[in-house]
Amino acid sequence: MEFIDQIFQMLFSIDGSYDETVQYPLAVFAASSSIMGAIVVLVDWLATFAGRASMLKLIYRGPNILGLVALWGIGAGLGGFLGGAFGIFQLNRVAAVTVGLAWPLVLPRLLKSISESEDREDIDVEEAE
Repeated sequence: MEFIDQIFQMLFSIDGSYDETVQYPLAVFAASSSIMGAIVVLVDWLATFAGRASMLKLIYRGPNILGLVALWGIGAGLGGFLGGAFGIFQLNRVAAVTVGLAWPLVLPRLLKSISESEDREDIDVEEAE
């Protein structure tokens, strides 16, 4: 139950961060990013339901809405986990909202930078020999 409390503390407390004694801060941040991502898609769907165009450029038809919410949340959680693990994001509510909204832009760049850093490490090892 402490894990869920930490997620609620990050999302809804005044300071917008987790307690320093939490055991798994990356997991709390990833779960918070995932929830924020799902909220972003729900708000976008409500806006399209009210007659506006989707700001996320998603198409909402029938039962695919639940799939979009779930997949967007999973992508945001993965992006938040990788960004937090590499020290790109501070583990707070603002970063969780940013990842939840912009993970389609952030995740490919994270993966590209990971592969580039692995290429650089391979070159450094070969030059050292």
